[in-house]
Amino acid sequence: MRQKSERQRPRFAERVLSNNTIVVTMALLSQILIINAFLPNPRYPLIQVFYFNAMSNLSKYLILRQIVIAKQMPYPINEH
Repeated sequence: MRQKSERQRPRFAERVLSNNTIVVTMALLSQILIINAFLPNPRYPLIQVFYFNAMSNLSKYLILRQIVIAKQMPYPINEH
């Protein structure tokens, strides 16, 4: 019984790690589409708001959290 449980532990860890990686990657890709909508002069506000409304609540939370963290940083992230 111990051998089976030891075999299943790395599989479970890999699954959790891969799921978290997918969530973070999707949040970052979505952030690229939406980050300019929160700046003073967005280039395509209607398209970005449409993308933002089409996302799930988890994606919105992750993106807004990244924006809050970015605004607390002393240097600007994206300069045009």
